[in-house]
Amino acid sequence: MSYSLCSDILESKNKVQTQSIGIQCDLDPDHFYYEARCSTPIQKPQKVEEQKREEEGGGEEDGGFDEPTKQKEVDKQKTTKIATVDLHWFKQDCNQIIVTELAIIDQFNNYIVFHFKSPFAKTELSAKLYNDVTWLERYYKKMTSLKNKYPELSVTLAIGGWNEGSASYSAMAANPTKRKLFVESVVIMLSKHGFDGLDLDWEYPAKRGGSPEDKANFVSLIKDLRAEMDKKGWILTAAIGAGKDTIERAYDLPQISTYLDYIHLMTYDYHGSWDQKVGANAPLSTAEPNDELTVEYSINYLLSNGVAPEKLVMGIPAYGRTFILKNPESKEAKLGDSTQETGFGGPYTKEKGFMGYNEICAELAKDSTWQEWWDNTTKTQFARNGEKVISFDNEISIGEKVKFAMRNKLAGMMVWSVDTDDFRGECHQQEPFTILRVIEKSMATSLQEIEKHKKPNAAVQSISVSLALLFCMLHVLLYCNH
Repeated sequence: MSYSLCSDILESKNKVQTQSIGIQCDLDPDHFYYEARCSTPIQKPQKVEEQKREEEGGGEEDGGFDEPTKQKEVDKQKTTKIATVDLHWFKQDCNQIIVTELAIIDQFNNYIVFHFKSPFAKTELSAKLYNDVTWLERYYKKMTSLKNKYPELSVTLAIGGWNEGSASYSAMAANPTKRKLFVESVVIMLSKHGFDGLDLDWEYPAKRGGSPEDKANFVSLIKDLRAEMDKKGWILTAAIGAGKDTIERAYDLPQISTYLDYIHLMTYDYHGSWDQKVGANAPLSTAEPNDELTVEYSINYLLSNGVAPEKLVMGIPAYGRTFILKNPESKEAKLGDSTQETGFGGPYTKEKGFMGYNEICAELAKDSTWQEWWDNTTKTQFARNGEKVISFDNEISIGEKVKFAMRNKLAGMMVWSVDTDDFRGECHQQEPFTILRVIEKSMATSLQEIEKHKKPNAAVQSISVSLALLFCMLHVLLYCNH
């Protein structure tokens, strides 16, 4: 299985073009780069009605279908994959832009999510999906036309994101008329451009300009969308926050689990320079019994409160959080050390407090004065050079998270994001995409362990679990700042 699928960028005065798929975009004054998520979904999702029939006894105990249908589903899982890539806009050196060739979906494809920042028209009727994006239409066609080459591929459109905020969504979801108009415009947009579903990235209901009623209204919005998605056979997913406070305020977990095909849990950014102390970006676990800011806690909380494991996708960050120590004279840095309010940035992403995995491993490789240490409690790697500290996931921590996800029979993992993986294979002088490869290898190892311990009379049931977690999903989103 080859991952060496990055393409070079051809620069001209005002635009760049990928050699592989010919996507063009005006870059004055902004530039773009691709990002992605990676996960392991079980199979193409069933409609809610089909799931209800099975739960009500519409078939065999092991899954609700007869033997011939069961075998077809098992065969189907062998070829079902998911792919995603994000297109973000940043002011940065065009020479360092990363464009991941979409041919990578040949290895990980099931669906692509094309994500743009602002879904709302700048009018008094803010519930109407913003369709005045003619410059994007040719890119929509580029993406959806991939289905001609990859018949099993589904391409879905995602809307929202951190920069979009919550106020517009809150106003729309609270009003049945506006909600209806929004859903109708979503259907028009998806149909017009040949998309196969929607990924909703409202960050977050009841927060950041939202209202307490958003929790119930979010369910109403998803329910309305679900009704239209089912008519078309489309996919409906959502990205949700991982903090307990956000989860409790924003989401009716049993309800959203019922109506969504997959839930993408953003299990990262638990700690950063905003805490003004050294912390783990995405700690798997903790020694503190009441610590709610860990991946384990977030996953277990969702599973204990109505989310089906086969719908839950766990996030893995391909980046680290950075810190600047207040006391750089200390001989050793440790968790909890006081830091300044902002961290330092990487040479390409240039965001204070953030470094991509590719930037981190390149920095550690070129400068031997960095000192690394492993925190076994949080399953996190750290590095320090003078006043600078980095918290990040390495091969070991990612492997631990993959095993955790598989033990809990989750739908899979997502990587945020592939553009900050070691996409050229330069850090360790090996094949590209270190993190994706670690995930793949860890899944294979975990599957072997499952095979060793499975019960002889559970062979049929274990096949679906094993095949479900065998493939990696990339997730394609497009954000554009105007």
